[in-house]
Amino acid sequence: MDFWAHVERLSKALAETSYFELLNIEPDASVLDLTAAYHRALKRYHPDQHMMSGSNREKEQQLARICARIGEGYRVLSKQSTRLTYIQALNRGEMRPQAKRATLGDRRDPKTEKARVLLTSAKQLIARGASASARAKLELALQFEPSSSTLKATLAELSAPKPPIGVAPSPQESSTKEHSE
Repeated sequence: MDFWAHVERLSKALAETSYFELLNIEPDASVLDLTAAYHRALKRYHPDQHMMSGSNREKEQQLARICARIGEGYRVLSKQSTRLTYIQALNRGEMRPQAKRATLGDRRDPKTEKARVLLTSAKQLIARGASASARAKLELALQFEPSSSTLKATLAELSAPKPPIGVAPSPQESSTKEHSE
C-alpha cells in the first residue's frame, strides 16, 4: 500500500485504533519493547521525515495527529498502572478513556511536543529582542496546534504595539493601573 494512502486510512481510523495497534506491540510488551516501537513509529510518521516541496498542509496535519497519538500511547503504556487502567478500558470498548486522560501532559498548552519546543524557542528569541524570528516560530507552532490559546496569546502579545522606551503611559493607562493594584 502507498505510504500516503496508509497515512490517510490511519488518520481516519485513529479513534478506533488502540495504542497497542498503533505502536504494533502486544499488551504484555516490556518497556524496552515499547520504547523501541515508539521510536520506530515516530521515525515512520514524523512530519519532519516527510518534508515535501510545496508543503501539503493536510498531509502534515495527518502526520502530526498520528504522532501526537503515538506520544499519548507511549505515555499511557510506559507506566504499569496506567497501562493496566488502559487495558481495563479497552475491555469495556473504550479506545481512549476520557476520565483517565487528565494527566499533566493533557493539561499542557500547547499539547504537542513540536509546538512546545517552538514556543520555548520563540520565548528565547523574544528575550534576545529577535521579535521577527520569534513571530515566525510562533506562527509555525500554530500550524502544528491551531487551537492553542497560549500560542495565540503569545503571538498577540508580541504583535501588540509597544510604547517607545522612556515614554510615560497615558493618564488613562496610569489610572487603570492604580485601580487594579
